Amino acid sequence: MPLLIFLHNYYRSMAILVLILIASTLPSNEVEKITWFDVPNFDKLVHLGMYFSLTFVLIFDMIRAKPEVAYARIILLAAILAVFYGGSLEILQATLTNSRSGDFADLAFNAVGVLLAVLVWGALKKFK
Repeated sequence: MPLLIFLHNYYRSMAILVLILIASTLPSNEVEKITWFDVPNFDKLVHLGMYFSLTFVLIFDMIRAKPEVAYARIILLAAILAVFYGGSLEILQATLTNSRSGDFADLAFNAVGVLLAVLVWGALKKFK
């Protein structure tokens, strides 16, 4: 039963985690086929957007699942989890895939996306 409750509370976050995992482990020749825009370093914006989305939804899910937990603790935990996940996937790309490589710049843009999500969440909370 606790697993069902967890899945009920965090299905949005889990869906984003799975989508990021799939996007991060696709062979690089498949990713090149998906390029819609001829924008230099467009992939960095994609990283920023993915981790912004992950962090924002994690915060939302955690607040709904654990309203008794302090707001600052939820924000910090969501940010740490998102950065850790991004770092883990960069290591996975560097060590377990043949066509992908871990990139510190990707990790940096992941972290920027996390930071922006925290800032936007805080700004929206002030207007509430």
